[in-house]
Amino acid sequence: EGELTAVAVAADGRLAVAGDAAGNAAVFSLRGAGLAPLGQVSLPGGRIWAAAVSQSGGLAAVAGNAGTIMLFDPQRPDVTEQFDASTKRIYGLAFLPTGEQLFSGGRDGVVRLWDTRERKLIHSYGPVGSSVYGAAVSPDGTTVAAALRDGSVQLWDVDTAEPAGQLLGHQGRAFSVAFAPDGRLVASASEDQTVRLWDLASLDERRRLDHPVRVGGQIMPVFEGAGLALIPIHRQIARPVISGHDPPFPAGGKSGPAQAPQSRGF
Repeated sequence: EGELTAVAVAADGRLAVAGDAAGNAAVFSLRGAGLAPLGQVSLPGGRIWAAAVSQSGGLAAVAGNAGTIMLFDPQRPDVTEQFDASTKRIYGLAFLPTGEQLFSGGRDGVVRLWDTRERKLIHSYGPVGSSVYGAAVSPDGTTVAAALRDGSVQLWDVDTAEPAGQLLGHQGRAFSVAFAPDGRLVASASEDQTVRLWDLASLDERRRLDHPVRVGGQIMPVFEGAGLALIPIHRQIARPVISGHDPPFPAGGKSGPAQAPQSRGF
């Protein structure tokens, strides 16, 4: 087993895909107690940096160093298809709700939308002048968000590819981004040891949540009902840190100091 580098969980919570530094991605069933392995795929080119599972759970994707995206049915991971999506590393993947289109983003600073059936490029968003470390799509499929190396989160209209705003506030690289189930809030996680909650309509920061993880890799915010879980993905660690906020995400809130983050050159 290699160092854990990417994790994706299906929207219904029934399965997960975990990629590692050796280029292997394992599929697990989350039904019942514990993890039940369903199979494994291997991505040419080494380390897997990104993973995604479609909303229905019927399609999964992984990508990494070589700029290649691999698609597969999580229930049948022995059957795969792959295509070249970039000449540089891909760090972020996100499916549109139908699962028929997939966003990718990476070191070249461009977010791309792909037809997963034809494996053809539909739109390009950017370039943004900074590496794209994470991507997410709003539940209604109208907005795509990208977490960037410069600490910002860039938003675009999916259909027109026009910029829809920027979320500014992180003091370190933004590694991951996620939309709330109702689409009104966006969560971004950074190496500055904060998760920030943003109002999508006004683009205002609603709350800053400090967390104790000194991040040297990827962290992933995941909305869970009325709460938010933060999953660090680094050196085989995957555990929730923040959860169960009640009321869910009020405006304001106490913000504590964040320690200076460690830096890695990727």
